[in-house]
Amino acid sequence: MNRCKKLFVGIDISLKKFDACAIDIDSNYLLKAKKSFSNNVQGLKKLCNSIHTIANENAFTTIIIGFEATGNYGFHLPFYLNENKLLKQFELKIFQINPKLIKNFRKSFSDLPKTDLHDSYIIAERLKIGKLYPFMKYDPHYFSLRFLTRRRFQIVENIVNEKSRFISLLLVKAPGFVQNKVLSNITGATSAALMTEYASLDEIVQTPIKELTDFVILHSKNKLKNPAVIAEKIKYVARESYRPHKILHDNLNLALLSSFRHIQFLKKELKQIDKEIAFQILTFPNEYKILTSIKGIGPVFAAGIISEIVDITLFNEQKKLAKYAGLTWRINESGLFKAEETSLTKSGNRYLRYYLVEAAQSVVFYNDDFRSYYLKKKNEVNKHQHKRAVVLCARKFIRVIFSLLKKNQLYSSPKENGGKLKKTA
Repeated sequence: MNRCKKLFVGIDISLKKFDACAIDIDSNYLLKAKKSFSNNVQGLKKLCNSIHTIANENAFTTIIIGFEATGNYGFHLPFYLNENKLLKQFELKIFQINPKLIKNFRKSFSDLPKTDLHDSYIIAERLKIGKLYPFMKYDPHYFSLRFLTRRRFQIVENIVNEKSRFISLLLVKAPGFVQNKVLSNITGATSAALMTEYASLDEIVQTPIKELTDFVILHSKNKLKNPAVIAEKIKYVARESYRPHKILHDNLNLALLSSFRHIQFLKKELKQIDKEIAFQILTFPNEYKILTSIKGIGPVFAAGIISEIVDITLFNEQKKLAKYAGLTWRINESGLFKAEETSLTKSGNRYLRYYLVEAAQSVVFYNDDFRSYYLKKKNEVNKHQHKRAVVLCARKFIRVIFSLLKKNQLYSSPKENGGKLKKTA
């Protein structure tokens, strides 16, 4: 039996170049040209020619190539490798590896210097261990949708961060409004108008209650219950709250207004993205129909999940899909000790994890089966009740969608139809 039938190629990618290292199962260096390749078509052609020559000369039958997931530096790399005619002559496997795995694996080679060439060697050595997910098959439709769903994730993240900044500024101008939560939406239009149109807290205190009530009605578009009571609370909190120095008023108000405008702008962008996602998800009628057969799953969540999974056949069991999403828990035990609290690995696809968790929260609200499961898990512990229950629901949700997509079937409640799934048309 030929032990050298597998060729392991590690690639370390940067903006303008990439370094490659080719080894066999015994860690013998086979790529003689220890130089960098240009991160362009010509550079990749040279690498493919070198790999092809090595594979032929040493009678390799399988070529295993790996690289770190470094943003978009290597976006085109796996697609080009997968379509290269020279490499297609062999069994080709391509892996996009989480940088955390390489970073932790590198600790086993503490005597090696930190260079790009040695980094590519570390990647090649990690490939020998295996237990990695192959790169998704190229389908421009899925990746096109992914640009939108990932951008949506970033916008939501920016909204959350900007709201935190708004509240941080509000703690300087009127800490009492944050402490007492007079308004349910502290980053909303009413709160922003109150903090920016009134120059100071003293001005709010001196405003007649009728005028303040009319102000609340106007900026809330008359959506708040008991505006007069809210106006009274506003005056009370303004009276009891700390006051910043007068010199700070103008610039503090400007910063608050700028932050609020940024939040509003991001929300408009989010609406536009959601609208486009809802339109484009229709190009995946089968997967869309399957996922939206679950109450609580709309086009946005379905798109986020579909665009990240791409090909369900790459996962032969639901546990692997959960691991890919980073929805697994680290076991912490030794001897008779077993930790009561375990943390999520979070080493998988963060975009897929986000959409699965958000979808699970929505499903809990609309689906009786998931709601009962949520309440059961929530009542099992006293700490982190909601967060733990939602993540466990997301884990249950993975089992459901894995089964549905694998069997090409629609969801039906276990209480309906004897718990059997419905086949799609």
